[in-house]
Amino acid sequence: MNEEEFLLTAATNCSKTDIILNRRKLSSDEEVNYRIMKYRRSKGEPLQYAAGFTEFLGCKIFVDERVLIPRPETEIMVEKIIEQIKQNNISEVNILDVGTGSGNIAIALAKNIKNAEITAIDKSKDSIDLAKYNSEYNLVNDRIKFINVSFENYVVQNNPLKFDIIVSNPPYIPENDLNNLPDDVKREPFGALNGGKNGVEIIEKIIINSSKMLKENGMIFLEIGDNQNDLAEEIIKNTNAYKNIRFFLDYVGTRRIVSAEVR
Repeated sequence: MNEEEFLLTAATNCSKTDIILNRRKLSSDEEVNYRIMKYRRSKGEPLQYAAGFTEFLGCKIFVDERVLIPRPETEIMVEKIIEQIKQNNISEVNILDVGTGSGNIAIALAKNIKNAEITAIDKSKDSIDLAKYNSEYNLVNDRIKFINVSFENYVVQNNPLKFDIIVSNPPYIPENDLNNLPDDVKREPFGALNGGKNGVEIIEKIIINSSKMLKENGMIFLEIGDNQNDLAEEIIKNTNAYKNIRFFLDYVGTRRIVSAEVR
């Protein structure tokens, strides 16, 4: 779906097929909505913010300047988790989603894993508010517990709470690279992009602390930045807490997701 089609589907609340086949004239309200979206886009606003939503593994996720826009490569991570859980045939699955943002990961997991109980945390109250709305819209709010708390505080407050899976799409852009991002990406929350000096500052915290919060043979899944696979692998190995480190490629062949199993 190209940008024009996406905005038309957003303005009319129709599918791409309806837009192409029916070719009906937009109502006056739809025309106004469409023109507003086009104007916002012309001012450099990200496409998904202008439309007000995006699609993530078949779920409609509402997004605005409070949250990072979900990317297709994150879908790969969620699909790998779903495969792993089905392969292990776990009767009840407890999952922690660190830095939930719009709630896209937690919601997609809840939609696809009926026996999953998910805790989703974020230090941003604005993010939690939107994630709750998204979970209600997608009818999975009864299986996701949203908590407005930083990961560090959550670890302190809840240790030794144990999970089968800990997943996160953390900030991983190195500080020195932030100014080189495309203009529309710069419109997204700074805190959801800034990964610290080398991009793995938050990734390291999650790896180290997750080992304390996983059940035996529990797994961690993390999205990482370009060329961060060696750093991520080194951090994981240095904890002496994990085994079976694996990397998964994104759509352009970059090692984008890392997983490991706690000893």
